[in-house]
Amino acid sequence: MRFMPSATHDEASGFWVQNVTLALAALVPHQSTLLGCKFIGTRTYQLRERKKQADAAFRPTNGNSQNPSVVLEVGCSESLQQLKTDARLWIEHMPEVQIVIIISIDPGPVPAHPNLPRITIELWRGVAPPRPICGEHARRRNGQMVWQADWTHQAGPFYILLADMFGRGQVPDEYGEEEDCIVLDSEAWREEIIEAYQ
Repeated sequence: MRFMPSATHDEASGFWVQNVTLALAALVPHQSTLLGCKFIGTRTYQLRERKKQADAAFRPTNGNSQNPSVVLEVGCSESLQQLKTDARLWIEHMPEVQIVIIISIDPGPVPAHPNLPRITIELWRGVAPPRPICGEHARRRNGQMVWQADWTHQAGPFYILLADMFGRGQVPDEYGEEEDCIVLDSEAWREEIIEAYQ
């Protein structure tokens, strides 16, 4: 089944891309372009028997891979459960993916705030399986949710480690050693989603 993006979906993913780009640029202000990573849009990837497009993704440019290291999946018409399945697919079938961020924008009624969508954000990462699996279905890691928040009423802090942005490669020296992450403007992101929703 193919889900069609809505204005809310497009605003959520577009604002995230802009937010990540600006946060990276702020760490290296003398650069005119993104240094060491690239926004790769919605390219289609083969993940086992399934084809998958990220809503937005970045990849490091310091290696030979064209695959993303950080993936965003936004769901307005997709359920939170489907987004979790998507996160597992990315992590378990594409070793370059370090993290998957899923954001669910559920139009279901929110008690005391019927005009607000329920906004849930989760961060997924690959972890070693509890016991090795052999054979054709073997995988080196399992997708696991490592952080979750309800942003329906207020967004909390949200950051992405530079080590995740640059995947297995080195963080370019120009980023320095003082910062190990980018901090996103999560409250502005939440407000953008709500404005598009209404």
